[in-house]
Amino acid sequence: MNTRIIEATYENMSSIIDFWSGVHGVSDWIVEDIYIGLAEKFIRNIVLTDVKNFETLKGKPVLYLANHQTAVESLLFIYMVGGLSQTLVTAIAKQEHTETWLGKLHSHSHEHPNGTPHNALMYFDRSKPVSFIEILRKIELEMKNNHTSILIHTEGTRALTCRQETTKVNRRMVQLAIQANIPIVPIRFIGGLPIEESDERTEFPIHFGTQDFYVGSPIFPEEIKDLEFSQQKEMILQAINHLGMLANCEKPNKPDLDFSRKVEVCMNQFGVPVEFATILKVWEMKSHPSPELLDFLERLKKSELTFGQSPMEKWLSGLADCLQMNHDIHRTKQEGL
Repeated sequence: MNTRIIEATYENMSSIIDFWSGVHGVSDWIVEDIYIGLAEKFIRNIVLTDVKNFETLKGKPVLYLANHQTAVESLLFIYMVGGLSQTLVTAIAKQEHTETWLGKLHSHSHEHPNGTPHNALMYFDRSKPVSFIEILRKIELEMKNNHTSILIHTEGTRALTCRQETTKVNRRMVQLAIQANIPIVPIRFIGGLPIEESDERTEFPIHFGTQDFYVGSPIFPEEIKDLEFSQQKEMILQAINHLGMLANCEKPNKPDLDFSRKVEVCMNQFGVPVEFATILKVWEMKSHPSPELLDFLERLKKSELTFGQSPMEKWLSGLADCLQMNHDIHRTKQEGL
């Protein structure tokens, strides 16, 4: 089996950027800056462990089943692996995520006046069992008619330690893949969590380090359709848990203490959440920033987040609100900080 390791640098992203520019109908824009900037900072490598089959499945829908370490990994996987596979990817998420910083950022990106990001997140309400049935129907339609791949974190929520194995597989999702004749591709996110159990679920890799994204060999429907579910489940779990390294050997990737200090300074200076401070610092260090981003950063530098009435100006104002910038930066200007 041929393995390919792709370092997440701008120079290695040309085909990914081209793919998404075609999907969105625009290039060199601030939404692209968000994805690429976060990918450059928080992904170390994407490891394709079965290049031959990965190339064969380009442009075709698959069901990605993955472990779950950080909040940011889902959208970064969609952008990076979706671009590499030349296929749209949608992640299944809990309804609560509509109110998180990532959910709000994703939602606001769809209102950009010049581009139209695809629907990268599909939400379901855990309090309503019928909601999951509706999601299954939507998934089947997406995969059959729109050639969209689906990403599902099998545990349903983020782990607290990198030593946690994946133990869950949804029977209905496996049945859906078989019925739709869609391959199941195991995914493993590695390096984003501490060894000792964390007190809370993390948004970014621990201590602002990096993660490695492992893409495994596809499990084709004909391989598992005649097996009992217990056998199907074991086969899928083995495929996920044996990617890269065993969980009991995993440790977090190298921390970025300098970046951590910069984020802390930004939080203290503007009184903003860690998520905004992180994005601001990612933007400042981003290679090849778009004109939209340069304009936005110049306004931040001057502490003058004022906007006009054009569609683009209104969108930028909404972005500032989305990331909780307006109030805090105006306040620091008034206080002379």
